Amino acid sequence: MYKCNACLMQSTYKKNVIRHLKRVHGIEEYKETASSYEQKSETSLPKEKPSLIFCKSCNLEIATEKFSSHQRSLSHKQNSSIEIEPGVYLINSAFKRNISTYRIKYDSENDGTITDISLFFSKIKDRVINLIAMGVQENPLKINFELFASYVVSTKRKMDDEACIKNEVKSFNSKYEIVTIPRSLDEIYSHFYNVLKTKSERV
Repeated sequence: MYKCNACLMQSTYKKNVIRHLKRVHGIEEYKETASSYEQKSETSLPKEKPSLIFCKSCNLEIATEKFSSHQRSLSHKQNSSIEIEPGVYLINSAFKRNISTYRIKYDSENDGTITDISLFFSKIKDRVINLIAMGVQENPLKINFELFASYVVSTKRKMDDEACIKNEVKSFNSKYEIVTIPRSLDEIYSHFYNVLKTKSERV
């Protein structure tokens, strides 16, 4: 910005300041000094608004560069899942539908909270094997499992602090495995169970 030497007037154009000096102050010559021109800092320039994508499942506008991460978030998966049979949910938007993603929940209302991973896997075994069996009929499958578990965590840090108990959700992934018709689905299921059981016990 070009600044008037006699008052607070300023302009982005030097000629406007020269004209102002002549008309208002009667000064014919404009003396440019170090303080006569003030450059706008980058922070004062208007910032471009990020482009947004509207997520219909979550009813939210998400920045374009963060939308892929949003689609993998737990909240989005929860909002975009459809129950295709009792306890089995298809997550519609997972990886632009190039990969079929299912969530399997066990309703433990009658049994109480399940804290034994072996019991949980035994309860959902038939549903998981049925899904794999349906998919492997036409083509080999590349599958992996992800286990979500809620842990009771104490946040007490020092002897004098009061213990604060909270629930914390942790997840455990297996590596991908190729599944074909000749392979035993019971053996495959047992393999994934052993991998996730080992990982969950390390927490």
